Amino acid sequence: MRVSKSYHLGGRRELVALWEAFNIFNTINYTGWGTTKYNAVSSTYDAATNKAVVNLTSNTGFAVPSTASNTLFGPRDMQIGFRFLW
Repeated sequence: MRVSKSYHLGGRRELVALWEAFNIFNTINYTGWGTTKYNAVSSTYDAATNKAVVNLTSNTGFAVPSTASNTLFGPRDMQIGFRFLW
């Protein structure tokens, strides 16, 4: 979100004062998720038929957010600035 106000200084000169806020609704920006979909419970191998049987279970942590950003655009970052145009 940005709020700005322009002040005309005469001629083509202008001063712009601005206030900017990032992440104003304080949402969490996740950067990591669980990436393991299945876990191997047991496995057997039959050498005579060259077949392997693997029993899998679904991992409940798959696609669940695990880490949140705390650097760029953290909770409610704000800045003020001035711009001079001529």
